[in-house]
Amino acid sequence: MKKYELSLTRNYVSSWGTIEAIRELIQNAYDEENEDIEFSKGYISITNKGVSIPSSTLALGTSTKRDDVDKVGCYGEGFKLAILVLLREGYDVSITNGNKIWSPSFEYSELFETEVLCIEETEGSGNDLTFTISGIPQYTIDELKEDFIGINDESYNSISTMYGEILTDDKYKGKMFVNGLPIMSDGKFEFGYNFKPEYVSLDRDRKSINLRELYEITSLAITYMDNPDFDLIDNIIDGHSDDGYYLKQRNINLNDDFVKEYSEHLKERFGVDDNTIVVNEESKEIIKELKRKQQDDSSIKFVETPKAIYADVLNRNNSYSSSMLNDIHNEIRHKSAIEEAWDSYDYSDYKSFKDWFDKYGQDLTTQGREEFEEIISNIEPSDFDLIREEVWNAQS
Repeated sequence: MKKYELSLTRNYVSSWGTIEAIRELIQNAYDEENEDIEFSKGYISITNKGVSIPSSTLALGTSTKRDDVDKVGCYGEGFKLAILVLLREGYDVSITNGNKIWSPSFEYSELFETEVLCIEETEGSGNDLTFTISGIPQYTIDELKEDFIGINDESYNSISTMYGEILTDDKYKGKMFVNGLPIMSDGKFEFGYNFKPEYVSLDRDRKSINLRELYEITSLAITYMDNPDFDLIDNIIDGHSDDGYYLKQRNINLNDDFVKEYSEHLKERFGVDDNTIVVNEESKEIIKELKRKQQDDSSIKFVETPKAIYADVLNRNNSYSSSMLNDIHNEIRHKSAIEEAWDSYDYSDYKSFKDWFDKYGQDLTTQGREEFEEIISNIEPSDFDLIREEVWNAQS
């Protein structure tokens, strides 16, 4: 028989409870793969078949997966902390480690002069690694079964992406996972997400993801679907959830393949051809300039999109539209103050009244003309003072 004294006291990781401890053990099983997780009345059994771990993992800082980017944590510290917490919470814990039996307990240490976690090792028989936790209430078992994804191959609906899975079942709405491990919930998200570990930064407790990182990785997942669902992407962009937030804000780089395929979908949605200019409906100045150009050239066609990201995607694959918009941007940027004043005047109510005055003003008395001029002076366009004399001296 061997006994290992670990330099871990009963009150270490005081923020952890039963759920955190058991989910750590389940996550280790997921990481090792070939897992078998059994929920029964009063106990949970977590097994990796054909696996054992060396006694060196009982030392702090050692791990069986430190350099594996596909794993959530470093297999070593996590399972020791889980054992400590479960003992502290009053559960019985037994470990079959290949052909060894590990029996954990709290014992007083002469070396550390305090109570510490100890592992007693005896001979056994077997080839698997199994953690058995007894005395667990049913509500805790139910919560764990609900929290984890695909326990013992339980089916669920998802969309596969380069960055993990988009979870489409209602019960996963707003829930964030990493490699199946439940991390956090955020009700502002329409879908759940199960991210690959290499794309997410987690602290030791693994209870949150930085919000900016969450905005970015959900947006990337949406644009890197294995089999893109463009109607779903439209609904995300048009909706008010935080899914794809950085996509909506045009704050991520879109890959060329996505842009090419998505633009074909958007062409059909908005009725765009290669000779149509695409502009976001919020680009008021550009739309005003396009309308002005249409008066001189009726062949000019343009379509307004409800979101700027739609115009961005379409214009990356429409050289005519992007070229025309670039020219318009340059024209607007180089317009003189007087040209801007004329533009404001040409599309104003003031001009309509002025035209009426030029047509019928001669029938008014001198006093009437003066009163009219005073009244419409209250609706002068901005910068009208730059062109007032020229406007009023012009012949109708």
